[in-house]
This record gives sequence, structure tokens and C-alpha cells, in this order.
Amino acid sequence: MIDRAKSRPADALASATAYQTLFGITLGGIALVKAALADQGPTADKRIALAKFFAEQIAPESGGLEKIVKDAASALSTIDSVLFA
Repeated sequence: MIDRAKSRPADALASATAYQTLFGITLGGIALVKAALADQGPTADKRIALAKFFAEQIAPESGGLEKIVKDAASALSTIDSVLFA
């Protein structure tokens, strides 16, 4: 992504929103797992349940976002060639 941003900034920008969303999901998952593993108090079960919910319901979105990040530039160039030909 960094190399693409330097050589073809429009391509990198095409997937910027999906990339940042993917980053947020990854960081959120890490934070929830760390909190669940660190908590030994009375709220441990709740934190584990929250991390499990996140892993089952939110984290699977990352697969689709990864595809968007990888393919956004080619989809955008296709649109450009059709609309502005």
C-alpha cells in the first residue's frame, strides 16, 4: 500500500476508506482480546463474551474489506475508462 501510494496515489486513495475500516476492526479486535485476557475480576465473563461477539459478528467483515483494498484501484480505473472515454 505504501509503495502504491508513492507511485500511484489515486490508486491508494481509491481504497483508503476500506483500508482504514479494516485497520479499525483489527485494532478493535486486538483491544477486546487483550482486555478479555487481562481481566480476572467480576467482569471477566462479560469481556470474554464481548470479544467473542466481536470475533463472530464484526471481524468477518475484514475478508470483504481486504478484497476492496486490493481491487479498488482496478474497479475505479474501469469506471473512469467507461465514463470519461
